Amino acid sequence: GVPGTVAGLLAALDSYGTMTRDDVLSNPIELAERGFHIGDALAASLLEYHSELTFFPSTSRVFTNNGEPYRAGELFKQPALARTLQAIRANGMKGFYGGEVADLIVAEMKRSGGLITEDDLLLYTTVERRPVAGTYRGFEIISAPPPSAGGMVLIEMLNLLEPFDLRRTRAGSYQTLHLLVAAAQRAYADRAKFPADPDFVNVPIETLISKRHALDRQPPIDPRFATSSARISYGTIDVDHDETTHYCVADSFGNVVSATVTLNSLYGCKLTVDGAGFLLNNEMGDFVIKPGESNQFGLVGGEANTIAPHKRMLSSMTPTIVLTEGEPYLLLGGRGGGRITTAVVQVIMNVVDFGMNIQDAVGASRIHHQWMPDTVLYEPGGLPGTVIEGLRDMGYNLQETSTSNARVQAILIDRLTRSMYGGSDPRERGIALGF
Repeated sequence: GVPGTVAGLLAALDSYGTMTRDDVLSNPIELAERGFHIGDALAASLLEYHSELTFFPSTSRVFTNNGEPYRAGELFKQPALARTLQAIRANGMKGFYGGEVADLIVAEMKRSGGLITEDDLLLYTTVERRPVAGTYRGFEIISAPPPSAGGMVLIEMLNLLEPFDLRRTRAGSYQTLHLLVAAAQRAYADRAKFPADPDFVNVPIETLISKRHALDRQPPIDPRFATSSARISYGTIDVDHDETTHYCVADSFGNVVSATVTLNSLYGCKLTVDGAGFLLNNEMGDFVIKPGESNQFGLVGGEANTIAPHKRMLSSMTPTIVLTEGEPYLLLGGRGGGRITTAVVQVIMNVVDFGMNIQDAVGASRIHHQWMPDTVLYEPGGLPGTVIEGLRDMGYNLQETSTSNARVQAILIDRLTRSMYGGSDPRERGIALGF
């Protein structure tokens, strides 16, 4: 798809920023020019994907050291990316979607069999949409609207969970995890049918995130037994490892940001724009090629998310802000494709229902279920044997997998002590910083 991150960040800077383009881009330009020393995690990733990163010569020139994988400690420079950032610093949108950078993108398309044209770049615009909003146990939940499905699934899951006393069933018990899975089955079934780009499809978002929809959702959740996903369809409504980054920021003026950006798969489509130094996304994979079939994350899609000119594809991004008495309390989001939303739900449960501090809430073991396939994924060593046995006795199929989870970043704001607490997922090398 047409790269959108540059336009989105520039629009946010123009509308809400307190710094200039020069302020925000000078350090990244210097870092790209001077380089940085490769860390262990990046070295391991570049080695794992070495064969794919050498398929295109333009990518090999940037992400290998003369054709060999970069090793930890070696200096990694990106002079072409520095020039692209300099063009954006000097000319804003025109520096990326027009001029030399745009020419390089179009030339790469022609050379590599892509479809993006000069007009596609020039006509690209950002759209500012009203976020979806709901409540959970007195907290206000604000999250991403369509064409992201994340906010819809998040609020629907919380609505389905709210009638149950999770403190009584306790964190990590098979009874609590059963309720979580049951909520995910129903919300992800709705995800397969309804959400898409609202400029092209009438998305019944207010109905989907309503308390009434959760109460009416069939079949109802039975606290004692699992429901096969084959018995769960989308709701009846009258309709008129991945390359994702999440970050949260809060400042002393009361401003807060929860933001998610993505190339979709790790290293996107693996193609670097020659001379411009950046990878292109493979976001077109988030469209539905054939209704009822699944994408690379195993997510089933419907007619609403089929491809059309100028249409934005459905995503799972779930940048979320939780308010208490109208003031920011919790900022969070994550990376991990279709697994993001269930991870965000579980962190909210850990804070609101179980009283965990933010680092424990982010680091606690999590599970994932997305309706289809009808399998509960859990982390290696993440569930005690008694919990696994309890879930199997209720009728669930479970699978242990190292790729079962998203990675969450979060900030909790304590108004009473005027303190901010950062939580960074120990599953990867994120970081919480205050300055």
